Amino acid sequence: KFTYKCIDFILPGEQLCKELSKKYYYEQKGMVMLRNHGVIIFSEILEDLFILHQTLKNEFFEKNNNIFTPDDAIDVESFELWLFREAMENIARKKQLNLSEISAIQITNLINMPEEKYRYGYMQDKEK
Repeated sequence: KFTYKCIDFILPGEQLCKELSKKYYYEQKGMVMLRNHGVIIFSEILEDLFILHQTLKNEFFEKNNNIFTPDDAIDVESFELWLFREAMENIARKKQLNLSEISAIQITNLINMPEEKYRYGYMQDKEK
């Protein structure tokens, strides 16, 4: 089961340190959500960090297959591009804008461009 500690908004520095010390006790691995600072993932074993990171992604990040930019088409698994798509969609909703995805034909043409074939192949291989 996925569990974690959560710390409400606390000013950085001494206040955050005190709050962490109240909620944290030694564990071999774990996660602490900081509402205004991000996430702390910790472990005594390096491999566990990767597992916890993947667990975090699986739990909180919804798949977003919308392809708005050429980079989205080339590197469909990029976490950074996922964040960018989420931000774009959020801004578009707030501004009441309609985003248009790149069509399947445009994607096929794009990934078959000589300039993009190498990059596309590289991006597909990096996840293996």
